[in-house]
Amino acid sequence: MKLKEYLTENMVVHKQFCDRVGINPATLHSILNNNLQPKLKTAISIEKITKGIVSVYDWGDDADDKTKKEDQPRKIAKLIIKKKVKSKAQPKIKEKTRNSASS
Repeated sequence: MKLKEYLTENMVVHKQFCDRVGINPATLHSILNNNLQPKLKTAISIEKITKGIVSVYDWGDDADDKTKKEDQPRKIAKLIIKKKVKSKAQPKIKEKTRNSASS
């Protein structure tokens, strides 16, 4: 289901929805008018708040194309993995020099 439909059918006040998702009203306006796609974090928040009615899989240019929807879980999984890898990047450990190893 599209977010715009969900908000209309459930008579959700846009300002309250923005507060719950953590975005500003201008961002929501852009998302509703297809001028902006939500970030992954925002899309996940929307899915949780709407209890899965508006799914993470509902976003994207090909969201209405059911044949391409099959690949979306893989794409989203890759995005999540990349995000986790970036956030858990280990700092480089300095190698010991010969002088410090002998002391």
